[in-house]
Amino acid sequence: MSIVRTMLPQPNKAWYFKGDGYISVPLSPTFTSDRTWELWINPPLNLVTVPYVNQTIYEEGVTYAGQMFYVYANVNPGRLAVDCWGRGWYFSSYKINIYQWNHVVFTYNHTSKKGKYYINGVFDVETPAYRETGFFNTDRAYVGGNPMRASGRYYNGYIAVARVYNKELSESKIRHNMLNPNNPIRDGLVLWLDARACDTSKNICYDLSGNNNHGTMYNVSIVTLSNQIAPGMVM
Repeated sequence: MSIVRTMLPQPNKAWYFKGDGYISVPLSPTFTSDRTWELWINPPLNLVTVPYVNQTIYEEGVTYAGQMFYVYANVNPGRLAVDCWGRGWYFSSYKINIYQWNHVVFTYNHTSKKGKYYINGVFDVETPAYRETGFFNTDRAYVGGNPMRASGRYYNGYIAVARVYNKELSESKIRHNMLNPNNPIRDGLVLWLDARACDTSKNICYDLSGNNNHGTMYNVSIVTLSNQIAPGMVM
């Protein structure tokens, strides 16, 4: 399937994850450097029927895994949390707005061993994100949950876009991506999944980065939104 990225309609579609679905993405080739995870998420308030952490994106390989969650309850509810292969939980300071669209980004610098959160185009907080040699040997990503490692931690809510970069994006580039949904930064772009570029008859989401890292949907539906996606926009 050939898709002209700049000809996509304005962002008006999203995946709905109801607590048991995910998108599985084989990453080829593997990547061995800094990282940026970028998502558009809209989490509903549901503290009773879902676990206290909900996985939004996960990368794994032979010697590395990292994951970002949205925290519903327990410690630091409403915040983002990143876990780098069991090295510790690193939280955003900003509480994500429920029932609204949020542009959320986590960057990792393997030299400084530091991570940074950006919420709706603005720097939030810097955290430690320790790995001896940084992120490496990644060969698969999951969006919305990981059936292999994250049992009981599936995301419950909406995600519209998921991007992965093998570099640390600056705040100005992150803001550019937020404001230009059809023309994100291409330098270092590993994966670009977008709910507007999926074929539900085949359960495939096409990778718009040009790397052919197409994803397969499991128990995921796609909804058409009444409003275009923007920070603070409600469903």
